[in-house]
Amino acid sequence: MPLNVPDQPTCLLVHPVDEPLTSADDDVPIEFSETSRNVGCTVNSAKSRITVPIDGTYLITALVGGDKTNAGHSGDGIKFFCMVNGSQPVSGGAFPLGSFGVNQGDEFHFTFNMPLLLSANDYVEVAINNIDDARATIKHGYLSVTKIH
Repeated sequence: MPLNVPDQPTCLLVHPVDEPLTSADDDVPIEFSETSRNVGCTVNSAKSRITVPIDGTYLITALVGGDKTNAGHSGDGIKFFCMVNGSQPVSGGAFPLGSFGVNQGDEFHFTFNMPLLLSANDYVEVAINNIDDARATIKHGYLSVTKIH
């Protein structure tokens, strides 16, 4: 007898919109240009928010990368973080906190993976905060939300 297992809710947003990053972009959700896969989730028109359909434990995975667009200082950097319903789900929840680099043209990549307990109709976004005078452009990345339990 075949085993009939329903698909778990999952969504993958890819190809972030090329976005120059300045301090004016702090806490603004990153928009993506394509929904690569979507089973049961809802994606807003800006492709910056994934809403889950049912309660459960979800694995949130995200990556952004790009190029530094100005010269800077060793203290310049970025916080890349997850938001659930517009707030950071973990106290001090910037994951990771890192540097864009110091020289114009330096490349950067930030990624995180974390399981979160979400309720039906919770939504997930990723955003950044600049530190000091860091400037950059996001060139590639993704946001993935997958129910694991």
